[in-house]
Amino acid sequence: MMKNKGKTNLVSLWDDRNQSIQAYSKGMLQRLGLGVILFYDFIILF
Repeated sequence: MMKNKGKTNLVSLWDDRNQSIQAYSKGMLQRLGLGVILFYDFIILF
């Protein structure tokens, strides 16, 4: 649980975790996508 909280805090979505995804703005959805990448520890290629 703490690992997830730390990563959602990193993308500033911890306070909005109980909000419906349909209510997220475009920027929040982009941060959510980044959070998914961080959650699964994907390698980001540049």
